[in-house]
Amino acid sequence: MVGAGRCPTLLALGAMILPALAAGHVDVERGDLYLHGGRLASGAWGCGFAILANHRTRDDPHAEWDISVEQVNNGRLIKTSVTAASFTVARKSRIARATVAGLSFVIDEDPLPVALRFENSPDTDGVVRGDLTSDQAARLFGAVDAGSFITVTLSFPGADAESLRFHFVRNGGASAPGALTELCRPTAARGR
Repeated sequence: MVGAGRCPTLLALGAMILPALAAGHVDVERGDLYLHGGRLASGAWGCGFAILANHRTRDDPHAEWDISVEQVNNGRLIKTSVTAASFTVARKSRIARATVAGLSFVIDEDPLPVALRFENSPDTDGVVRGDLTSDQAARLFGAVDAGSFITVTLSFPGADAESLRFHFVRNGGASAPGALTELCRPTAARGR
């Protein structure tokens, strides 16, 4: 049971963070986006991207979101998984927020969202996992590769949804066409 002294503190944290979220989507900074690819310990090839949104802010308290999309190719099967979690950070401590129940990627100029619901229980850090179909993965990776703007909407049980907006760019600020495709191509296919 939560002590009477703790509830007002948690409510105060929520009251400080939620107005910023209610104003619309959060624009994810370039430095909070990561592309990756390479050989995994299993020998399979892995690639994908991660969004570590709002991790570099100095606000106290603040909300953080961790979203990872990982594709694994073992030569026979290609599987794409998504993990997601949301945290409140106060005084340098990360506290898992409500468990993410659903997530969708809405790609600009694409009427059909890439959506999934998380049916599994979260791990001890509040992280949930789900899988994309091959069609969903191809659409999402193609949009990331093209530098399209993408809005990620996270839904929570009994709470308002939260949205993050991003697109990948190269260092010079231009879109990064082909970067994810290159990372998802096993080195043998690249002639290395």
